[in-house]
Amino acid sequence: MERNITRIGLINLLMLAVTGAVTLGLSYYSHTRAGEIASLFFGFGFLMSVVAYFQMRLEEKERIERMEYEELSRGGQSESLFANNDPEALPARHSREQFERFFVPGFTILLFVLQVAGAYYLWNSFAKAL
Repeated sequence: MERNITRIGLINLLMLAVTGAVTLGLSYYSHTRAGEIASLFFGFGFLMSVVAYFQMRLEEKERIERMEYEELSRGGQSESLFANNDPEALPARHSREQFERFFVPGFTILLFVLQVAGAYYLWNSFAKAL
């Protein structure tokens, strides 16, 4: 029996969103700065889990596509059709590679900018509180 990793990833994503929202609400209700910091970390974790969820979905599609490709390759009738290793023959692999090549580095830069902005916001809010 195979584990459904994408379902587990979706559950983790939703739990991070709920936990972050509850933490943010409780921190505003109790006027604590530690809760704001924790909710900021939960928010960053949520963003990373969104990207990880899409990555897992792409890898799952690639795995299924590879299994179908191997099943078709095993049939001895038309082996010349699958003899070449054309990158366009596996579109799921190509989409995952493009995701990893372009989106992940761009998201990493965006996450860094958001972390700097979050640190700046917290620094200013702490300075105003004193």
